[in-house]
Amino acid sequence: MNTNEIRPFNGFKPMQEQNREQLPVGGYVCQIINAQDEMRQDGNQQLAVMVEIAEGPYANFFHRDYEAQKNGLYSPKYHGIVRIICPNDRMRQDESWIIDRFNLSIGAIMASNDGYVWDWKPTSLKGLRIGISVRENEYRGTVFTEIGKLIPLSMLQDGTFRPMRRRISQESNIVQGYPPVQQRQYGYQQQMTPRAGGYSLPQGQGIPPVPVMAAPDPEPVTAHATLPAAYTDDKDIPF
Repeated sequence: MNTNEIRPFNGFKPMQEQNREQLPVGGYVCQIINAQDEMRQDGNQQLAVMVEIAEGPYANFFHRDYEAQKNGLYSPKYHGIVRIICPNDRMRQDESWIIDRFNLSIGAIMASNDGYVWDWKPTSLKGLRIGISVRENEYRGTVFTEIGKLIPLSMLQDGTFRPMRRRISQESNIVQGYPPVQQRQYGYQQQMTPRAGGYSLPQGQGIPPVPVMAAPDPEPVTAHATLPAAYTDDKDIPF
């Protein structure tokens, strides 16, 4: 009897590794298809904004990626979601970046949609236009791409856009299908998924007309046509 035989075990199933298509680094014109508030594990709120690329050869990329994952080892996850921590009056002085990131994200949305005013209701974001900056993220030797931040469409139209640098992650809860890791404190409790059947823009119409939102009471807020130069920030911060 050969004592060097490899013994069968429960759960054996021949498998092949599946590599997901990666969205190239750069800026993209998107439409917001859903938005909601979420409660973070640290007790703070965050704004989750689901986007889909609306123009060019990568239109509908996130939905196509989501559908392709259904044939993989892990449960499919929609990667076109930007999660932004909501500031509160309990923030420490060293957490001022949270305020900056929220203000710049909302400012990018307002600057990209003439007449839109943020009314503190996530549902009002649905259907609006926005730009995204896609960057590289390196985790344990694996390099993939992710949405780095929201940007005003004007950056993509006037040539002022510049790519973000690569982020080196010690831990990550962004990618599923790469080495699974434990969720960190910047995780979330709710999961947003695209609606059944995917998402398609109207044929030949490009981005649908942008709805004009009424200014909130009691103090009207003026939408900003431009953003401060500080928006070119590409710091590696968890948001």
